[in-house]
Amino acid sequence: MTGVYKATSSKFHASKKLLFAKNGSVLNVLPISAAQITEMEITWFKVIWLHLAVLRFMLCILPQTGYIFPDEFFQSPEIAAGDVFGYMNHLTWEWNAAKPARTIIFPVISSGIPFLFLKFLKLSFGFLITPYLLLLAPRLWMTLLSFILDYCIYQIALRHYTDRALAHTSVFIFASSYTVWVYCTRTFSNATELMFVAILLNYCVIPSVNRCRLLRQSIEQYRYTTAKLIGAILVSGFFIRTSFVAFAVIPTLYWIFPDFIRENLVQSFYRCMCNAMLLFMPVLITCFFFACCDCMYFQPDKFSQLAVILQNLDINSFVRWMAEIPWTPINIMQYNLKNSNLEKHGLHPWYLHTLVNLPMLFGPLLLVFLRSCLLSVRSDKDQKIKEDKYQLSLLVGTFLCGLVLLSCIPHQEPRYILPLIVPLCVVSAKAVHPFQMHKLLTSLWLCFNIVAFIAFGIIHQGGMLPCMEHLHSVVKTHSEMNPSGGNHTLNIYFYKTYMPPVHLLAWPANNPNLLVNVVDLAGQDLNVLEKVINSSVGVTENNYLVYPASLPCDQHAKLQKSYHLELYFRFFPHLSGENLPNLNNDCNGNIPDGSYFLKVLNQMSLNLYKVHSRITTNRKSVIFSQANLNVLEKQSVFKQ
Repeated sequence: MTGVYKATSSKFHASKKLLFAKNGSVLNVLPISAAQITEMEITWFKVIWLHLAVLRFMLCILPQTGYIFPDEFFQSPEIAAGDVFGYMNHLTWEWNAAKPARTIIFPVISSGIPFLFLKFLKLSFGFLITPYLLLLAPRLWMTLLSFILDYCIYQIALRHYTDRALAHTSVFIFASSYTVWVYCTRTFSNATELMFVAILLNYCVIPSVNRCRLLRQSIEQYRYTTAKLIGAILVSGFFIRTSFVAFAVIPTLYWIFPDFIRENLVQSFYRCMCNAMLLFMPVLITCFFFACCDCMYFQPDKFSQLAVILQNLDINSFVRWMAEIPWTPINIMQYNLKNSNLEKHGLHPWYLHTLVNLPMLFGPLLLVFLRSCLLSVRSDKDQKIKEDKYQLSLLVGTFLCGLVLLSCIPHQEPRYILPLIVPLCVVSAKAVHPFQMHKLLTSLWLCFNIVAFIAFGIIHQGGMLPCMEHLHSVVKTHSEMNPSGGNHTLNIYFYKTYMPPVHLLAWPANNPNLLVNVVDLAGQDLNVLEKVINSSVGVTENNYLVYPASLPCDQHAKLQKSYHLELYFRFFPHLSGENLPNLNNDCNGNIPDGSYFLKVLNQMSLNLYKVHSRITTNRKSVIFSQANLNVLEKQSVFKQ
């Protein structure tokens, strides 16, 4: 006998393993217990998860060029880079010191910590801070924090099913989702909100198996112990994102109201009130902490009054002080309650989350979730998988409550419903386990996430971040060419793009050698662009223009007629949802007819142009140097 082969039944959960010789005769029959099969399956899950964890880091380090939404930068690293390094940055309306709408705690947690580490390396070892490091450090930090989600989802699923294989299945679904690769590894406040939702769900309900074994005194002790953490989570999530309330209301109600029915309704009501009171002090202390931090950052003069008030023990002054300091959640809620403000960001129909954003984020997982809910409706006799009905109602209730409440808000973006992935992964686990019985569904899930990752993680506005990194070298070159102490200006105009993250230029805000102006024209009319450029062209030659190659040919021709645009660099790939490629938009006419793919591919780039002034004299176009411009300025040809 030269070899031995192993054969198993087609089902994954086989009860026996047969050993065959090469001639086909049965050598032995070895029984395998269910426990051994479970351990083999769990080992397989751990290996797969380890590969997915390494993949998560690799996709973060490469890095991803996709630019999903400006809030990734303008709610965290843009603020932290200016405060830590003194770099150029742009503060949006939310960071108005008089009435701030965002807490400073989130930029500190998500970007401040990694930036402080980079600054330590710079001061201690002369570490060079590059745009790539400014982009990578916060993302790498958020990737590390994202593994809190893996742990919480495992614990929630383990309490829900009391089966480790199903718990690992939930983690596999989560770790293989592109939303984790793209959203949870970036400085979105929604990713931090997702972490707080997962932690809250993990602590709000005691599993049914443990409830049967623990004494009532132990249950009450558990509530008393977790009350401090839950109170802090509720306030932290609310300060970071006010939409956290939509996901927290159901878990909080489940924690406050006992899951056992008392014969005496008065005692039941009394117990509920006691549970609610347990949250009072943690909520109060955490609110005071966040308010003080925001006051110390936005209004330091007012914060300095606190020491005098506490020293004099003046209660009335303390109450007035608390009423006057900035409460960022209240400010953002007041802003969002006005439809005129929401119109600036876009108004959407109430069904957008359900019909568009949910499928865009989770794809086939939604169908699996619905199937799992239908399986749960069956009687216990028909179910092969036992689950905690009490916690199932918690998970499904959290999903429906978050979806319904956020659908009532006129402005809707896919990232707003990102926390729904927690109940989706846990409840859907039983419908896809074991994977060997659902190969088609598993393949569809993996293909969906690969395609979605390429679309949102790489292609969507994919030229912006490489463009900012390249502009860093352009700015540095101009600074080296200018004499020290000179007063020079460099203008960079962005047209038909997302807001440029200025901090990625890694350029000091108060550099005396070169002043850099970054102008974001977004989707303004072409006439506005020309007026802005005309105000600087002729005054200085240091002008650059950035716009997508999918810009209509007539607009491109008009710009070429008004100015001499020298193509400096092309950044590929870049796909703008506001300016999709057009098959009839072959401006150069150098692509043969019928080559639709090449026409689309040719427009999927972001172009960087050097802008030169073009003045027509005697029907001839002349490109003026800086010396010519100085002469013309004396002759009053250009009016400042």
